[in-house]
Amino acid sequence: LSLHSPFRTLLKPSAHKHHLRAEDMIRRFLLLSPLLISIICSPLLPLQSISVRGHLYCGQFPMNNVKVKLIDVDPGETDDLLDSAFTDENGFFALSGATRENDTMQGAIKIYHHCGDRLALHGDPMSTPRSGKTKKKKICARKIKWEIPSEYNTDGLGPQRWFEIGTINMELGFHGYERDCRH
Repeated sequence: LSLHSPFRTLLKPSAHKHHLRAEDMIRRFLLLSPLLISIICSPLLPLQSISVRGHLYCGQFPMNNVKVKLIDVDPGETDDLLDSAFTDENGFFALSGATRENDTMQGAIKIYHHCGDRLALHGDPMSTPRSGKTKKKKICARKIKWEIPSEYNTDGLGPQRWFEIGTINMELGFHGYERDCRH
């Protein structure tokens, strides 16, 4: 009989089982190798940090409770969330985060707001014929993403240098914004 015969399992069942276990172990090891390598090598990659702060306004009013995220943009991969917060009653936010990267980190901020969305602020009256009640139509937030210049990256952990965006009036017409309902 050849080794590839269907009768091989009948003749040597225990040897075949051990053979499959070894193949399974090798297959699992090969599948998990990238994860193991990343866990082992991650502490060897340089730690880079970035910090950003500023004020957001809508017209003449500070924008409070606006979600702002600090991310590390990874082309072709999911971006890394470094920090997130909501603006305070004065429209102020300050974010700082760090990551281990082989290349230069590309920091960015994402701002989710409703400035300029009259319907989102005041509701879109849609009367129902039976009750006459008014429903508010939910409008997804505008998402704006701005990249932070890489010269504001610092080595190590914590804010050593802040990127100051200053005070920005979000009524400006920013090109390239998207709508985002899940932020």
